[in-house]
Amino acid sequence: MQRTAVHPYLDSGLSFVAEEDGEIYGFLFAQMLHHIADCDNLLWIENMGVDPVVRRNEIGCRLLRECLRAGRGQGAQVAHSMIGQDNAPSIMLHKKIGFFMDRRNVALLDLTDPKLRL
Repeated sequence: MQRTAVHPYLDSGLSFVAEEDGEIYGFLFAQMLHHIADCDNLLWIENMGVDPVVRRNEIGCRLLRECLRAGRGQGAQVAHSMIGQDNAPSIMLHKKIGFFMDRRNVALLDLTDPKLRL
């Protein structure tokens, strides 16, 4: 993956890369969308991935939680993440954090919930 290709995402403060010794093991690309439906500030999680070799090491969970904290810090009220219907590991990860799945496999999380622990 070319680092220059991800700079627009990283500059938003809402996208993250997990790397060690220059090797990228995971990524999450997100951005803030404004005035979508009834939501003034929606954290849109566009894409995330973790190298299969290092899965089950909490990398995806840490990337997602960091993004959610940053989004909430920037005023996001809701987080939205598209997940493929056949991506069971991602569905489980999102549910673990507190997302709920709608019928289209969209994962949503209310970032204004005071009980939410990130």
